[in-house]
This record gives sequence, structure tokens and C-alpha cells, in this order.
Amino acid sequence: MSSDGAVLRLLKAEEMEDAVRLADSIFRQGDKVSMGRSLPKVFSKSLRQSIGCFVEGRLVSFAGMVPSRIRIGAATVNVYSYGAVCTHPDFRGQGHAGRILQFAKEHAGRSGASLLLVSGDRSLYMEAGCSRFGRVARYRLVPGQSPVRAPETESGTASGSEPENAPPSGAEANSSLRCRPADETDWFRLHEVASAQPVGFERSLWDLAELLRAEAVASIRQLRHRIWLAERDGVPVAYCVAAVKEAREEEARGETEAKGETESRDKTEARGETEPRDKTEEADKASKTSEAGERAGLVVDWAGEPAAVVSLLDRMGGGLGLESLEITIGRHECELAELLRPVLEESGCNQGTLLIVDELRLFRQLAPYWAAAGYREEDIPKLAEADAGKVSIVFGDGEPPLTLRREELAGWLFGAGDSSPLQEDSRETARGCRGLPIPLPYTKGLNFV
Repeated sequence: MSSDGAVLRLLKAEEMEDAVRLADSIFRQGDKVSMGRSLPKVFSKSLRQSIGCFVEGRLVSFAGMVPSRIRIGAATVNVYSYGAVCTHPDFRGQGHAGRILQFAKEHAGRSGASLLLVSGDRSLYMEAGCSRFGRVARYRLVPGQSPVRAPETESGTASGSEPENAPPSGAEANSSLRCRPADETDWFRLHEVASAQPVGFERSLWDLAELLRAEAVASIRQLRHRIWLAERDGVPVAYCVAAVKEAREEEARGETEAKGETESRDKTEARGETEPRDKTEEADKASKTSEAGERAGLVVDWAGEPAAVVSLLDRMGGGLGLESLEITIGRHECELAELLRPVLEESGCNQGTLLIVDELRLFRQLAPYWAAAGYREEDIPKLAEADAGKVSIVFGDGEPPLTLRREELAGWLFGAGDSSPLQEDSRETARGCRGLPIPLPYTKGLNFV
């Protein structure tokens, strides 16, 4: 209990509905979809990881916490996603959000997490030690002008043959590609492709189904998911999930519905107003329509062979009548980035900020990643505390230790954001260290909190 009588704790199952009402009152006024539906893991009565601040028994402030495991090559890192932070207007300015963040850090540490992925980058988070991280690039693809296109038949199925004695690649690979809307028989196919991604959030088949239905990012702008699948000789090789403006009834008639959309809902047009909790440019652009009736789509999830992904985006955009599709990818997706290079719009940091919860635990969890990068077991980078406010990274191959300020460590490991204090000498060391920067998935996708 704080000095003002506020009590911080994990929410009980029976308190989740109160949390949904508080969050909806701040973020989802009007006819927008309830956050109870769009963020089911945040308000899960089974997980019960989200945090509430209570004053005289009343829930006055809230933050969503969702535990996940992120696959990074051969390693798996335990993380918490942190977002949907809100405080009742009558109780703002009393420090509740800062106390909840501190509680979240301590809870994540006790639970075995190494990282806290925070959906925001406000000063509260930066002053608490969070860092911008990673580099991503945003691309805008116009259907019919794809850098990699597959020949299409009238049914939308590509035709052709693969070269003998050589693996398919590029345009040759796409000559036998079939692109189509996913249907209710495709769950195993979608999960198979998703699970093969070397970097990403771990998801069971059930997780994938729930997140596709939830439409966390899409619902901010009253968009809906459309899911398409690419197959080669009957084998799934890629899928894409796009958030698009819901078509008018006469336009949608006869169109195959994507997964996660079995519940009926009144057709509404996307609003152009700014969402309080999410002001990122891609959401703004995806929601706007021009006077000419432009329909833009925002890709929120994808997986599979890079060339197949690009061809699938092209076919999907045309099939949905979109004028453009935007996709944001991490710097580690080199082959996909090279294919999309002609339609690059801009680059920047990953969404939100990152906080290292437990440095030693993080290095232990990353050990398989370092080993796969070519380090012998005795040479894998290890962490040793140098003194207050600093850490020392020890290399077993005879290199001198690297000493960093604690606030520099996230940038050294995962790539520095634009405002990172990482110094130039540290950047030189990072460039010479195999496996750096360590890739993380783009955080504003299906697992967005």
C-alpha cells in the first residue's frame, strides 16, 4: 500500500470486467470494438497477469500484462508485453501509472521474464530505464506493381513449372504459386508456416486463432482482418494477414471471409480520428480513405518464403480491391527487405520501448543464440557487473571486456533507437561482434498489447 492508501496488485478474475469498462471508457468511446474482445490475453481470467491500482476498493488505474516466449533462432526468451495503460480522469496526476510500472517490473522479474516490451515511449517509460530498440522499415506495395509477381490465371492461380535439379527461388518459385483467401480448413497450414519463422512470438494453434479473431491493431481503426494463404504444389509456403476497411455489403457479397470473422457485426466505415493510445503513422494511413475512394491495407502478420510473401501481398491486394498495402518488417528479414526495396517508404525504431528486467537471466536465455552464431561454449558473451550503474561483458576468446552503462545495454544487444545514448566506441564493438544486433519481432502485430 502506498502512502496515499492506493493498493497495487494483480487483478482477480471477477475484476476483469471492471478493467474492461475502465479501458473502454478511455480508449474505445462510441461504437468501437471493446478492448475486452480486441485484447483477450490482457483481460484473461485464466492468466490474470494484468495490474490494477485500487483506491478505497475502486479500480482507478490499470495496465495490461501478457506473458510470452519469443523465439530468436535457437534461443527462446521470456518476455512480458505491457500496454493498455489507463487511469480514471479523477485520479490522474497522482503517480499511479509510475507505481504500476514499477510493480510490473518486479512481477516480471519474479515470474522468470528477461524483457518487458512496453507499447509506449512517453517520458514516464524512458525515465524508468526503457529504451527504444531495433530498426524496422515500412514499405508500401501497390497491387499490380509488385517487385516479384507470379503469372496469374483467371482463377488467381499461378501456372508454370519449376526448374529441374534446383530449388525454386524468386520469380521461378512463384510460377507455381497458388494464392487464395484462407478458409476454415487452413488452421494447420497457417500454424505450420507461422511456426517455421526463425524470429517471432511463440503461438499455439489456439493462440493464433484467438489473436486473429481479436484484431488488436485492426480494431483501433475499425478495420477487419483478411487472411490469405500461398501454396506451392499443395504445400503452404506463406500467409499474410491484412487489416482493411470493411467492404460495403454489395462489394463483400460472394467474397470469402477470412479466419476469425465468424461473428456478424454491423458494417462501419473506418474513422479518421486519432486513437488516444495509438498515434503511429501506419495506423493513421491504413485508416484513411482519399476522395477518390482509396482503400489501403495494413499488414499485421505474415510468415513464409520471402518471394512468396511479396507475390501473396500483390495478389491479396488485388483480390481485395486495395489501392495499396503497407508492411513493416525488421532489419533481420534481409531477403524480404531486398525484394521490397523498390517500394521502401521509411525506416525507424521498433514500436514502443524495451526494458531489460533481469540482465543475467537474459544472457543465459540467449546462450543458444550465441552458440548458433558460431561462438564456442567457452567464448559465448557473459555478463559481469563492473560497478554501480555499469555492466561488463566478458568474451572468452581473449578479447578485452566491454564496459557499458546499464542504459546502453539494450542498444548494444538489440540495436539502438534514434535517441539511445549508446556511444560511438560501443557501436564499433557491436559491429565487430557476431550475431549483433539480436533480432526481435515487430511488436505491433498480432501480439500487440
